[in-house]
Amino acid sequence: MRAYPRRWAPVAAAAALAAGVPAAAVPAGGGPAAALPGAGGSAAADDVVFPTSEMTGLSAVSGVVTRDGAALPGADVLAVAYPAGDALDVPEGRAVGTLVAGAASTDRLGRFSVNIDPAALPAPYTGERGQLNLEVAISDGAREVRWMTTAVRSSHARPIGGTPARCGAAVGRSCDPGAPGDPGDPVYVVSGAGGSERLVVVVPTAEGRPVVPVWSTASSEAAGVSVPRQLRVDLGADPTAADANDDPAAWVSAPAGEEVTPEGEAGGRTPPGTPSPPPSRPSSAPPEPTSTPSRPTPAPSRPASTPSRPTSTSSRPTPAPSRPASAPSRPLSAPSPPPAPSRPFGAAAARGIGRALVTPRAPAFPAIAAALKDGAVTAAQISAGRLAAARRSPGPCIPRVVKRHDGREETYMGVYAWSGALATVTQANGADHTLSTGAARAGGRWSSNGSLTLTVRAGDSHTASRVADAWAIGTVNYGVLANGCDGRRNLVPLSLGDPIKRFARAYHPSLKAQCITLYGHSSVWDKDQARNVVIGGGVSVAGFTASAQSGYDVRSKLSFRPTKLTRLCGNRGAGVRLSSIVEAHKG
Repeated sequence: MRAYPRRWAPVAAAAALAAGVPAAAVPAGGGPAAALPGAGGSAAADDVVFPTSEMTGLSAVSGVVTRDGAALPGADVLAVAYPAGDALDVPEGRAVGTLVAGAASTDRLGRFSVNIDPAALPAPYTGERGQLNLEVAISDGAREVRWMTTAVRSSHARPIGGTPARCGAAVGRSCDPGAPGDPGDPVYVVSGAGGSERLVVVVPTAEGRPVVPVWSTASSEAAGVSVPRQLRVDLGADPTAADANDDPAAWVSAPAGEEVTPEGEAGGRTPPGTPSPPPSRPSSAPPEPTSTPSRPTPAPSRPASTPSRPTSTSSRPTPAPSRPASAPSRPLSAPSPPPAPSRPFGAAAARGIGRALVTPRAPAFPAIAAALKDGAVTAAQISAGRLAAARRSPGPCIPRVVKRHDGREETYMGVYAWSGALATVTQANGADHTLSTGAARAGGRWSSNGSLTLTVRAGDSHTASRVADAWAIGTVNYGVLANGCDGRRNLVPLSLGDPIKRFARAYHPSLKAQCITLYGHSSVWDKDQARNVVIGGGVSVAGFTASAQSGYDVRSKLSFRPTKLTRLCGNRGAGVRLSSIVEAHKG
């Protein structure tokens, strides 16, 4: 790990910005940040790159950077920490204090890893369970792309390293993880619980020595393995950025129908769990959008005279009905046709989601490089993940919340049950919800640029019982964050509201990959393991449609209570418990 001279000339515009950097801002709750060096310092010119690093136990985010498909050595990476938990949930007009938490440069194969020691982070930047919100900026010296992510503390002790995946027949390349090949090829492949999933690591460990990650992602943890965020970024003519372990082509739509009421209170309704007939019109995968594809708008909610949702318990007051009691209602004996089935987005939509917004390089890069050259920070400090301890702000360009969009509905989970085995939905304190973030483009459009993981707060825990054939819908509060220097804007989830606001009718799928039998009046069966599917149009806010995902664990689960013979089926051959979708029907 070392710092060495940059291979290209300094960028005049970036250097000019760096020369005007005043004393750094004060991070929220973190005390005064150190002032960045300005024009008077001997290292104002951006002529130093950051240390390179293989993947270590402290790697919070790793990745591969290319230019038009070819490895890009010497690209710079900064990881800027945002506040976590309640510290992120700031009102309109308030600045969001940020902190440079890590830095790296790409090696000769375009690979990088950013190391962050949790012990170096001030309190406002870690959540109750150690979550760390990061904005990762990746620059080629003139331009940059940004990606937002949440690193969570790992809970699985399985090491990463050893024999590279390149040795396998599926890859068919040299067994040397440092050998040239297609940039972004997986170096290691890590199996999830029960072999249900395969997650990739695109950066090797030092000499292949196994390391146990300190950091992971909420999605990886739900899959039963700890893998830090793995990015693939291209800074060429058609810039792209993507998570190597999250393919938007596999995201699913969530067509929603009328609001769902408890089974047994619906009179002559068709019993929940009855396999849905084909929709009246054929449905196709969503077309390629200008931003993240959107989901259909649900039908108006039911009148107040009909119970608004299944039986539930919550620490929050029950919200008022959304429609007056005098509103006309559909006869319960003649239910409306079911909504269309949920469908994968497909490759065309995924290409649109993967297109990255490229902006001029921010002044934080030359300023931190200057601090490194002047000795205000050291290469050893960066390599050890201790940069956050220096309390360096990314300069005067701190973000400010200029507009809040509170109470936006979030569709995050499909509940497919039947009258003989109704489901209980649990969203307890600490349940994770991963929601995509957006970067503003010209013309009021948004481009997807990663995601942040928020957790259900203790006062918002909620359980709803007797649910069947429904989408679980909660609420989330988003904010538009404007950069203090160039005005660039991000759309960021700030906090979760009620995790179970209501339920809307969903198409009941027929799954056959793996099934088990539940006998009448047997014990409750809990779905509390595995990654859930990503709902591609889970949230609609400010013209942007964001993805939403809540994994299955003890805090976010489905519980089926069989009263009749039931078949419970999943979508994976590894078993129902490890499936991303489960459905119950008559046995």
